[in-house]
Amino acid sequence: DESNDVHQFRVQIEQANSVLGRSCKVACADSGYSYTEGLKAVEEQGIKVIVPSQMQALHEPTGPFHNDKFIYDKDRDCYICPEGAPLFYRKTDYGAGQRVYQVKKSSICHSCKHYGQCTKSKEGRAIVKLIDDESKRRFEAVYRQPESQAIYRRRQQRAELPFGHIKWNLGVRSFLMRGIKGVQAEIGLLTTSFNLVRVINLVGVAVLIRKWAPTQ
Repeated sequence: DESNDVHQFRVQIEQANSVLGRSCKVACADSGYSYTEGLKAVEEQGIKVIVPSQMQALHEPTGPFHNDKFIYDKDRDCYICPEGAPLFYRKTDYGAGQRVYQVKKSSICHSCKHYGQCTKSKEGRAIVKLIDDESKRRFEAVYRQPESQAIYRRRQQRAELPFGHIKWNLGVRSFLMRGIKGVQAEIGLLTTSFNLVRVINLVGVAVLIRKWAPTQ
């Protein structure tokens, strides 16, 4: 009943592990689950996490002055802009989990040939980074690995199939029931029916009956 999936990754993985009775080795999801703290909570369980960032999911090249073009200088705790000017730490927004970096003097940007393109702010260029930006970059690097890309393609084929079938083929565009219990019952019937048909398509009716037959 949440409006988005950002806090659901850890919850879903723990529920899956509980159902299977063992911990998975790899956890994969789309960018809707890309919440660094949630990804870290799963990674700390010894599970490989394959989740693209929102920017990676767009598959679009970033501009010459995008945040990712600013290089971090760990020794000075600052970011170096494409023209070589440092942006130093300014403040932390703990509610949003972000740190703000900005040029010390606005004149640095005003005198830059890219002023107006890089930034139009009178105070000069500022960038916002996650407090734990290092973890975010680590997850992005894992996602770029060839083996991770292969697993992600499998996720697209398998995880999206049930939703596509139920929504488009069966025409279920909205819930008929109201209230959380009614909706849970309705989605339970839909997914159970999908799973039964899927099993029949994979192994056949005869095998399914044999598996379900009571043992003597």
